Amino acid sequence: MTITRETMEAALKKTREAIEGTPTTPEPSFEAEPVAPPEPWFAPVKTGRKSKGQVTLSEIIQTKCVPNYKFSVYDCPDELKKYIPKIDKNFVPDKEYALALLQAIDMNETLTAYGPPGSGKTETVAQICAWLGRPYIFLSGMGGTDPSDYIGMNTIEDGDMKWCNGDLSFAVENGLVCLFDEPFKCSATTLMCIQSLIDDRRTLKLYGQTDMDKATLPAHPEFRLVLADNVRGVGDNMHKYAAEVQDQSTLNRSMFKVKVGYPEADVEVAILKRKNPTAHPEFLKSVVATGGLLRKAWEEDSLSLPYSLRDTNNFVRLAMIEGSAAAAFRKTYFNAASDEEQLIMKKIWQTVGFQGERL
Repeated sequence: MTITRETMEAALKKTREAIEGTPTTPEPSFEAEPVAPPEPWFAPVKTGRKSKGQVTLSEIIQTKCVPNYKFSVYDCPDELKKYIPKIDKNFVPDKEYALALLQAIDMNETLTAYGPPGSGKTETVAQICAWLGRPYIFLSGMGGTDPSDYIGMNTIEDGDMKWCNGDLSFAVENGLVCLFDEPFKCSATTLMCIQSLIDDRRTLKLYGQTDMDKATLPAHPEFRLVLADNVRGVGDNMHKYAAEVQDQSTLNRSMFKVKVGYPEADVEVAILKRKNPTAHPEFLKSVVATGGLLRKAWEEDSLSLPYSLRDTNNFVRLAMIEGSAAAAFRKTYFNAASDEEQLIMKKIWQTVGFQGERL
Protein backbone atom coordinates (compact mmCIF):
# COMPACT_ATOMS: atom_id res chain seq x y z
CA MET A 1 0.00 0.00 0.00
CA THR A 2 1.32 3.38 -1.01
CA ILE A 3 1.32 5.96 1.77
CA THR A 4 0.00 9.21 0.41
CA ARG A 5 -0.67 12.58 2.00
CA GLU A 6 -4.39 11.77 1.99
CA THR A 7 -3.93 8.50 3.87
CA MET A 8 -1.69 10.21 6.45
CA GLU A 9 -4.27 12.95 7.05
CA ALA A 10 -7.04 10.38 7.37
CA ALA A 11 -5.06 8.40 9.93
CA LEU A 12 -4.29 11.56 11.90
CA LYS A 13 -7.97 12.50 11.87
CA LYS A 14 -8.95 9.04 13.10
CA THR A 15 -6.36 9.24 15.90
CA ARG A 16 -7.63 12.64 17.02
CA GLU A 17 -11.20 11.39 17.08
CA ALA A 18 -10.15 8.40 19.19
CA ILE A 19 -8.35 10.64 21.71
CA GLU A 20 -10.93 13.41 21.93
CA GLY A 21 -14.00 11.23 21.50
CA THR A 22 -15.53 13.65 18.98
CA PRO A 23 -14.87 14.33 15.30
CA THR A 24 -12.32 17.05 14.64
CA THR A 25 -13.36 20.23 12.88
CA PRO A 26 -12.46 20.40 9.19
CA GLU A 27 -10.13 23.37 9.40
CA PRO A 28 -8.87 25.32 12.43
CA SER A 29 -9.75 28.99 12.68
CA PHE A 30 -6.89 31.45 12.96
CA GLU A 31 -9.06 34.18 14.51
CA ALA A 32 -8.33 34.74 18.18
CA GLU A 33 -11.22 33.83 20.40
CA PRO A 34 -11.84 35.68 23.67
CA VAL A 35 -10.31 33.84 26.63
CA ALA A 36 -12.04 34.02 29.99
CA PRO A 37 -9.72 35.04 32.84
CA PRO A 38 -8.68 32.07 35.00
CA GLU A 39 -10.52 31.55 38.23
CA PRO A 40 -8.43 32.89 41.17
CA TRP A 41 -6.72 30.14 43.12
CA PHE A 42 -6.85 32.00 46.41
CA ALA A 43 -9.49 34.09 48.14
CA PRO A 44 -9.21 36.14 51.36
CA VAL A 45 -9.71 34.06 54.49
CA LYS A 46 -12.28 35.35 56.96
CA THR A 47 -11.49 34.33 60.52
CA GLY A 48 -14.57 35.51 62.40
CA ARG A 49 -12.35 36.04 65.45
CA LYS A 50 -13.53 38.33 68.22
CA SER A 51 -12.14 41.72 67.22
CA LYS A 52 -12.36 45.41 68.00
CA GLY A 53 -10.83 46.67 64.76
CA GLN A 54 -8.09 46.04 62.25
CA VAL A 55 -4.46 46.99 61.73
CA THR A 56 -2.61 46.92 58.42
CA LEU A 57 0.87 45.66 57.60
CA SER A 58 1.78 49.16 56.37
CA GLU A 59 1.00 50.64 59.79
CA ILE A 60 3.17 48.11 61.56
CA ILE A 61 6.28 48.31 59.37
CA GLN A 62 5.68 52.03 58.63
CA THR A 63 6.15 51.48 54.90
CA LYS A 64 3.59 51.34 52.09
CA CYS A 65 2.81 47.72 51.22
CA VAL A 66 1.11 46.19 48.18
CA PRO A 67 -0.96 44.25 48.96
CA ASN A 68 -1.64 45.89 52.29
CA TYR A 69 -2.77 42.98 54.45
CA LYS A 70 -5.23 43.61 57.27
CA PHE A 71 -5.30 41.79 60.60
CA SER A 72 -7.78 41.77 63.48
CA VAL A 73 -7.06 43.56 66.73
CA TYR A 74 -7.81 41.28 69.66
CA ASP A 75 -10.44 42.22 72.23
CA CYS A 76 -8.29 41.37 75.22
CA PRO A 77 -9.92 40.56 78.57
CA ASP A 78 -9.34 43.30 81.14
CA GLU A 79 -7.40 41.06 83.51
CA LEU A 80 -4.80 40.32 80.80
CA LYS A 81 -4.31 43.82 79.43
CA LYS A 82 -1.29 44.37 81.66
CA TYR A 83 0.53 41.78 79.52
CA ILE A 84 0.07 43.75 76.27
CA PRO A 85 3.37 45.45 75.28
CA LYS A 86 3.47 49.14 74.43
CA ILE A 87 3.87 50.18 70.81
CA ASP A 88 7.35 51.49 70.02
CA LYS A 89 7.10 53.50 66.81
CA ASN A 90 10.89 53.81 66.74
CA PHE A 91 11.08 50.09 66.08
CA VAL A 92 10.71 49.07 62.44
CA PRO A 93 10.41 45.27 62.02
CA ASP A 94 11.53 43.27 59.01
CA LYS A 95 8.61 43.07 56.56
CA GLU A 96 8.78 39.34 55.77
CA TYR A 97 9.21 38.36 59.41
CA ALA A 98 6.40 40.66 60.56
CA LEU A 99 4.03 39.33 57.89
CA ALA A 100 4.84 35.71 58.74
CA LEU A 101 4.18 36.39 62.45
CA LEU A 102 0.87 38.08 61.68
CA GLN A 103 -0.17 35.17 59.48
CA ALA A 104 0.90 32.57 62.05
CA ILE A 105 -1.11 34.31 64.78
CA ASP A 106 -4.12 34.70 62.48
CA MET A 107 -3.98 31.05 61.36
CA ASN A 108 -3.31 29.66 64.85
CA GLU A 109 -0.01 28.12 63.73
CA THR A 110 3.46 27.96 65.27
CA LEU A 111 6.38 29.95 63.85
CA THR A 112 10.07 29.23 64.32
CA ALA A 113 12.46 32.14 63.70
CA TYR A 114 16.22 31.79 63.48
CA GLY A 115 19.07 34.17 62.78
CA PRO A 116 22.03 35.98 64.34
CA PRO A 117 21.86 37.64 67.76
CA GLY A 118 20.30 41.09 67.89
CA SER A 119 18.47 40.79 64.56
CA GLY A 120 15.05 41.56 66.05
CA LYS A 121 13.67 38.06 66.51
CA THR A 122 12.39 38.81 70.01
CA GLU A 123 11.40 42.47 69.80
CA THR A 124 9.39 41.94 66.63
CA VAL A 125 7.10 39.43 68.36
CA ALA A 126 6.51 41.85 71.23
CA GLN A 127 5.71 44.68 68.83
CA ILE A 128 3.34 42.56 66.75
CA CYS A 129 1.47 41.76 69.97
CA ALA A 130 1.41 45.46 70.85
CA TRP A 131 -0.19 46.35 67.50
CA LEU A 132 -2.68 43.47 67.72
CA GLY A 133 -3.56 44.16 71.35
CA ARG A 134 -2.54 40.66 72.38
CA PRO A 135 -1.14 39.69 75.80
CA TYR A 136 2.45 38.51 75.49
CA ILE A 137 4.94 36.58 77.59
CA PHE A 138 8.64 35.85 77.07
CA LEU A 139 10.31 32.61 78.11
CA SER A 140 14.02 31.86 77.90
CA GLY A 141 15.34 28.35 77.42
CA MET A 142 18.18 27.44 79.77
CA GLY A 143 20.32 24.40 80.38
CA GLY A 144 19.90 22.65 83.72
CA THR A 145 16.17 23.34 83.87
CA ASP A 146 13.34 20.83 84.00
CA PRO A 147 9.63 21.06 83.05
CA SER A 148 8.61 22.41 86.46
CA ASP A 149 10.55 25.61 85.73
CA TYR A 150 8.09 26.33 82.88
CA ILE A 151 4.87 24.43 83.54
CA GLY A 152 4.71 24.69 87.35
CA MET A 153 4.64 22.26 90.24
CA ASN A 154 2.72 21.01 93.25
CA THR A 155 3.02 23.14 96.37
CA ILE A 156 1.79 22.78 99.93
CA GLU A 157 -0.76 25.37 101.02
CA ASP A 158 -2.51 25.13 104.41
CA GLY A 159 -1.51 21.50 104.58
CA ASP A 160 -3.04 20.65 101.21
CA MET A 161 -1.39 19.87 97.89
CA LYS A 162 -2.05 22.62 95.34
CA TRP A 163 -0.87 23.01 91.75
CA CYS A 164 0.93 26.28 90.98
CA ASN A 165 1.20 27.26 87.30
CA GLY A 166 4.48 28.20 85.68
CA ASP A 167 4.74 30.91 83.00
CA LEU A 168 4.16 28.47 80.13
CA SER A 169 1.08 26.83 81.64
CA PHE A 170 -0.27 30.28 82.55
CA ALA A 171 0.09 31.37 78.91
CA VAL A 172 -1.50 28.15 77.63
CA GLU A 173 -4.46 28.42 80.01
CA ASN A 174 -5.16 32.12 79.45
CA GLY A 175 -4.47 32.54 75.72
CA LEU A 176 -1.27 34.58 75.63
CA VAL A 177 1.22 34.78 72.80
CA CYS A 178 4.31 33.02 74.13
CA LEU A 179 7.76 33.63 72.71
CA PHE A 180 10.05 30.80 73.75
CA ASP A 181 13.60 31.99 73.12
CA GLU A 182 16.30 29.34 72.60
CA PRO A 183 14.01 26.48 73.67
CA PHE A 184 16.48 23.87 72.46
CA LYS A 185 18.68 24.55 75.47
CA CYS A 186 15.98 22.92 77.57
CA SER A 187 15.76 19.27 78.50
CA ALA A 188 14.20 16.69 76.18
CA THR A 189 11.26 16.36 78.58
CA THR A 190 10.54 20.08 78.35
CA LEU A 191 10.69 19.89 74.54
CA MET A 192 8.09 17.13 74.66
CA CYS A 193 5.78 19.62 76.39
CA ILE A 194 6.24 22.01 73.47
CA GLN A 195 5.61 19.30 70.86
CA SER A 196 2.19 18.48 72.26
CA LEU A 197 1.27 22.17 71.94
CA ILE A 198 2.38 22.40 68.31
CA ASP A 199 0.68 19.32 66.91
CA ASP A 200 -3.05 18.55 66.69
CA ARG A 201 -3.27 17.70 70.38
CA ARG A 202 -2.87 21.36 71.43
CA THR A 203 -2.29 20.27 75.01
CA LEU A 204 0.34 20.76 77.67
CA LYS A 205 1.41 17.81 79.78
CA LEU A 206 1.69 18.94 83.39
CA TYR A 207 4.48 16.68 84.64
CA GLY A 208 4.15 16.18 88.38
CA GLN A 209 0.42 16.98 88.56
CA THR A 210 -0.95 14.29 90.91
CA ASP A 211 -4.58 14.86 89.90
CA MET A 212 -4.74 12.81 86.69
CA ASP A 213 -7.93 14.59 85.58
CA LYS A 214 -5.90 17.81 85.45
CA ALA A 215 -2.58 16.40 84.23
CA THR A 216 -3.27 17.46 80.62
CA LEU A 217 -4.02 21.13 80.05
CA PRO A 218 -5.91 22.03 76.85
CA ALA A 219 -4.64 25.18 75.16
CA HIS A 220 -6.84 28.26 75.16
CA PRO A 221 -8.16 29.00 71.62
CA GLU A 222 -6.12 32.22 71.51
CA PHE A 223 -2.85 30.73 72.76
CA ARG A 224 -0.01 31.12 70.25
CA LEU A 225 3.56 29.80 70.39
CA VAL A 226 6.59 31.36 68.69
CA LEU A 227 10.01 29.71 68.90
CA ALA A 228 13.16 31.77 68.33
CA ASP A 229 16.74 30.58 68.16
CA ASN A 230 20.13 31.55 66.80
CA VAL A 231 20.42 28.41 64.68
CA ARG A 232 18.09 26.54 62.37
CA GLY A 233 19.50 23.08 62.87
CA VAL A 234 22.03 20.68 61.39
CA GLY A 235 24.17 22.36 58.72
CA ASP A 236 24.32 25.86 60.17
CA ASN A 237 27.50 27.68 61.14
CA MET A 238 26.69 26.82 64.71
CA HIS A 239 29.87 28.14 66.25
CA LYS A 240 28.70 31.63 65.29
CA TYR A 241 25.29 31.39 66.87
CA ALA A 242 24.87 28.83 69.64
CA ALA A 243 25.95 25.48 71.00
CA GLU A 244 22.69 23.61 70.41
CA VAL A 245 21.13 21.99 67.37
CA GLN A 246 17.39 22.44 67.05
CA ASP A 247 15.36 19.32 67.68
CA GLN A 248 14.08 18.30 64.24
CA SER A 249 10.87 16.68 65.51
CA THR A 250 9.93 19.99 67.14
CA LEU A 251 11.00 22.01 64.10
CA ASN A 252 8.93 19.84 61.74
CA ARG A 253 5.79 20.59 63.73
CA SER A 254 6.23 24.33 63.16
CA MET A 255 4.35 25.50 60.04
CA PHE A 256 6.31 28.74 59.57
CA LYS A 257 10.14 28.79 59.42
CA VAL A 258 11.64 32.25 58.99
CA LYS A 259 15.24 33.38 58.72
CA VAL A 260 15.77 36.81 60.24
CA GLY A 261 18.84 38.80 59.26
CA TYR A 262 20.22 42.24 59.93
CA PRO A 263 18.49 45.13 58.12
CA GLU A 264 19.72 46.67 54.89
CA ALA A 265 22.03 49.67 55.33
CA ASP A 266 19.46 52.35 54.45
CA VAL A 267 16.87 50.75 56.74
CA GLU A 268 19.36 50.57 59.61
CA VAL A 269 20.24 54.25 59.15
CA ALA A 270 16.53 55.12 59.28
CA ILE A 271 16.02 53.05 62.44
CA LEU A 272 18.99 54.70 64.18
CA LYS A 273 17.69 58.12 63.15
CA ARG A 274 14.33 57.36 64.73
CA LYS A 275 15.98 56.27 67.95
CA ASN A 276 18.54 59.12 67.94
CA PRO A 277 16.87 62.05 66.14
CA THR A 278 19.64 64.57 66.95
CA ALA A 279 22.45 62.41 65.53
CA HIS A 280 24.15 63.72 62.35
CA PRO A 281 23.08 61.74 59.24
CA GLU A 282 26.67 61.31 58.04
CA PHE A 283 27.72 59.95 61.41
CA LEU A 284 24.89 57.41 61.27
CA LYS A 285 25.97 56.35 57.78
CA SER A 286 29.52 55.83 59.07
CA VAL A 287 28.24 53.77 61.99
CA VAL A 288 26.19 51.53 59.68
CA ALA A 289 29.09 51.19 57.24
CA THR A 290 31.31 50.09 60.12
CA GLY A 291 28.67 47.62 61.23
CA GLY A 292 28.46 46.14 57.75
CA LEU A 293 32.22 45.58 57.57
CA LEU A 294 32.32 44.11 61.08
CA ARG A 295 29.53 41.67 60.19
CA LYS A 296 31.34 40.63 57.05
CA ALA A 297 34.50 39.97 59.06
CA TRP A 298 32.43 37.99 61.56
CA GLU A 299 30.85 35.88 58.80
CA GLU A 300 34.35 35.16 57.48
CA ASP A 301 35.49 34.06 60.96
CA SER A 302 37.91 36.97 61.28
CA LEU A 303 35.97 38.22 64.32
CA SER A 304 34.37 36.15 67.07
CA LEU A 305 31.88 38.81 68.20
CA PRO A 306 28.70 39.45 66.16
CA TYR A 307 27.70 43.07 65.60
CA SER A 308 23.96 43.61 65.86
CA LEU A 309 21.57 46.50 65.50
CA ARG A 310 21.65 46.67 69.28
CA ASP A 311 25.40 47.34 69.06
CA THR A 312 25.07 50.10 66.47
CA ASN A 313 22.40 51.81 68.57
CA ASN A 314 24.56 51.58 71.72
CA PHE A 315 27.45 53.04 69.74
CA VAL A 316 25.36 56.03 68.61
CA ARG A 317 23.79 56.64 72.02
CA LEU A 318 27.11 56.72 73.85
CA ALA A 319 28.80 58.79 71.14
CA MET A 320 26.14 61.46 71.57
CA ILE A 321 26.99 61.60 75.27
CA GLU A 322 30.77 61.28 74.95
CA GLY A 323 31.10 63.62 71.98
CA SER A 324 33.56 61.10 70.59
CA ALA A 325 32.92 58.24 68.15
CA ALA A 326 36.17 56.47 69.06
CA ALA A 327 35.51 56.53 72.80
CA ALA A 328 31.99 55.19 72.28
CA PHE A 329 33.14 52.39 69.96
CA ARG A 330 35.85 51.30 72.38
CA LYS A 331 33.43 51.05 75.30
CA THR A 332 30.56 49.36 73.44
CA TYR A 333 32.48 46.80 71.34
CA PHE A 334 36.22 47.20 70.77
CA ASN A 335 37.39 46.46 74.32
CA ALA A 336 35.71 43.02 74.32
CA ALA A 337 37.86 41.76 71.43
CA SER A 338 41.24 40.04 71.47
CA ASP A 339 44.43 41.91 70.47
CA GLU A 340 44.40 40.25 67.04
CA GLU A 341 40.76 41.14 66.47
CA GLN A 342 41.37 44.73 67.54
CA LEU A 343 43.90 45.10 64.72
CA ILE A 344 41.19 44.10 62.24
CA MET A 345 38.77 46.58 63.83
CA LYS A 346 41.33 49.38 63.55
CA LYS A 347 41.69 48.70 59.81
CA ILE A 348 37.90 48.83 59.42
CA TRP A 349 37.82 52.05 61.43
CA GLN A 350 40.44 53.66 59.19
CA THR A 351 38.56 52.53 56.08
CA VAL A 352 35.34 54.25 57.20
CA GLY A 353 37.09 57.39 58.41
CA PHE A 354 35.07 59.06 61.21
CA GLN A 355 36.48 62.50 60.30
CA GLY A 356 40.02 61.39 61.06
CA GLU A 357 39.33 60.47 64.71
CA ARG A 358 41.82 57.83 65.86
CA LEU A 359 40.63 54.66 67.52
